[in-house]
Amino acid sequence: MQVNKNYKQIILGASIIIFAIFSWVFLRQVFYSDISLVPIILTILGLIFLGVAVCIGALVMDKKFVYSAFVLSLLSFIIFFKGSDIGPGQFRQVLYYLLIMILIFASFIVYRARVKKEKQSRTKMHFGKILKRGLTLVFIGICLLIGMAYYFSPALGQVSSEGFEIPRNIFDITITPFQDLISSRISQQELGSKSLNDELYNFVNTQINSSSTISQAIPIILAISLFFFLRILLIALIPIILLASSLIIKFLIAINFFQIITESVKAEKIEI
Repeated sequence: MQVNKNYKQIILGASIIIFAIFSWVFLRQVFYSDISLVPIILTILGLIFLGVAVCIGALVMDKKFVYSAFVLSLLSFIIFFKGSDIGPGQFRQVLYYLLIMILIFASFIVYRARVKKEKQSRTKMHFGKILKRGLTLVFIGICLLIGMAYYFSPALGQVSSEGFEIPRNIFDITITPFQDLISSRISQQELGSKSLNDELYNFVNTQINSSSTISQAIPIILAISLFFFLRILLIALIPIILLASSLIIKFLIAINFFQIITESVKAEKIEI
């Protein structure tokens, strides 16, 4: 019986690691190569299923299994976001990631403790209410980790000795909805041989770099903006994670992967 239980916990722990790696793979694609809708959607789906796996792990897994799986899922992040150059900059970057991971792990310990306490205090299992206490705290830490990865990624831009340069693909995506409006106000004769996008791209970068303070501050501002955007997105994602977790737990109960056990509790009683 114990062997069977351990086998199931290994499966659940592996699911936490697999969904984490799935999320990091597509997040890297977004930050390093392809900022398009498909990898963004796949990253969000990966994070949702990671949240489901974390919820189930906190609910039913033993401490040694769930903590090991959660730590490995966090450390796998460094494989994809450690940076390409060997040197002091890379080690500093990894150190920042590790510090944030410590905070995330601490928040997960708190979350698991809250889940256990809530589960023990209930006479009937209501999975959504049991799992929601503290889950947001864990994902706020993950949002902070993603924001840090964005700050170090080529997707944000580069700060060199010549100043800050917006990545061209991001600029083209941003400017596309406004091209017709801008084209109607600028004639081709004014542009000469250059395209409208080339001219605007050079102009925006020049304006940004006219102030060294602004060019240095922009990466930080954008990374913080992404963090707050993700924090707002959690308002929608957390209920989805809780609903999906409840449905999957009920399915696992139906196929006897989990069992609901009814226990009688002895309690003192006083009468006249």
